[in-house]
Amino acid sequence: MNIHKHTDTSQMNYHYGLALEEIKLERSINSMAFLLDGFDSQDRPQYLVNEIAHQEKQLKSLRVLRSVKD
Repeated sequence: MNIHKHTDTSQMNYHYGLALEEIKLERSINSMAFLLDGFDSQDRPQYLVNEIAHQEKQLKSLRVLRSVKD
């Protein structure tokens, strides 16, 4: 890859941004899951359970985007 071309750096920045977003989502999911571990299964805050499910969907979508070859 010739990184001196504008399109190559733009593409690299795009994929780097997706990778960073993926890391943020993974950390967020792990943090919320850790918080939920402190609750009994029936006492878990539903909003956290829903947010984890939502972020897992986002993470799956990001991984699909990153796997697409340009």
